[in-house]
Amino acid sequence: MNSELHIKPGKDLAPQIYEFYRNKICFGDYKPGDKLPSYKSLAEKYAVSYSPIKTAYQSLEREGYIHLSTKGSIVIEQPKTVKENIASKLDEILQTALDFGAAKEDIVEAIDFIMEKYC
Repeated sequence: MNSELHIKPGKDLAPQIYEFYRNKICFGDYKPGDKLPSYKSLAEKYAVSYSPIKTAYQSLEREGYIHLSTKGSIVIEQPKTVKENIASKLDEILQTALDFGAAKEDIVEAIDFIMEKYC
């Protein structure tokens, strides 16, 4: 897993930030109680505006990966919340695949493909 965010020019920045930190949380690079970098530090590091960073962090919070405190810190949530969220998303995706007539073998092959991509 990359330790640095590599911004792809011409692509929407918020989804890139979201995906990068979601993956780092899911793969254990950030533990419950750890803090993510502040909006300001990321904006300065990557020479970007706060807006896409805020959007990405809000998406992470909405999905239960982090908690944005009123004091401005961004804290990783407990793993149970993340695991439940992942299970819920997988359930939705699998149900959609089955609704479209995907066979069990197709689903397993797709999961293997994705795991190879990220692990």
